[in-house]
Amino acid sequence: MNRLVDGSARQYFSTTLEKGLRILSLFNERQVSLSLTEISRTLGLNKTSTYRFVKTLVELGYLRKDPQTKRLTVGLNALAMGHNFMRGFDLLSLVKPYIDRVVEEHHVAVDSGVLYREIILVLYRREISETLVFRMPTVTPDLHSHALGKSALAWLPPDELEKILDRMSLEWKTENTITTREGLLAELELTRQRGYSLNNEEFTPGLIAVGAPLINLDANRSVGAVTFDFSTARNTLKEIEKKYASTVMELAADISKIMPLT
Repeated sequence: MNRLVDGSARQYFSTTLEKGLRILSLFNERQVSLSLTEISRTLGLNKTSTYRFVKTLVELGYLRKDPQTKRLTVGLNALAMGHNFMRGFDLLSLVKPYIDRVVEEHHVAVDSGVLYREIILVLYRREISETLVFRMPTVTPDLHSHALGKSALAWLPPDELEKILDRMSLEWKTENTITTREGLLAELELTRQRGYSLNNEEFTPGLIAVGAPLINLDANRSVGAVTFDFSTARNTLKEIEKKYASTVMELAADISKIMPLT
């Protein structure tokens, strides 16, 4: 029995919902994947009940079942729901004025996102007409192929970076996409040296970007990133690097002062 629910309210308490939420709560950075047996044993549920709950969560997209190993991981619907919760969180209202000010002053399209395991959850974006066609998915696992991901990865502790890279699939997006671990590590080192990341049409043709990390100052590690996005129809990568690299780093530094450890 959930000790948070007193006797008078128990008649309104859904034990079925409780068990489903308890299953989802088992997944974290230390337990990225679990088997049906591990879930059953941890929660003290019989395997038949556990299978029923898990099957429902898989069919609804809140869990994903690997067809080979049968192990379970968090599904995209759970990530999207978490993203929607996050957008209602105070962090969005804190970040928004910083980005809005830069957009008005410099007329640039801005994306910001937070790092969750090996994906970026877009926190807040401001677009301009030239970049509408290049809208980034709100949940994207392709950290190797865009400036948001590369900035977020570059300022992680080495051991955490290695674990994330072990789970990442460096999928080809365009002819410029970095698809080898060695190539990505070299790019991340270069990113750290110059203080900002670049995207040279690596995510989609025609999109270039410059980005910088959002740092939790207490932990001294990245928790996300912010980028300025441009169309190649009006800009070159060298032009935006020269004109906007310092501005995006200044914006990232300002936002970093308020960034929690996500």
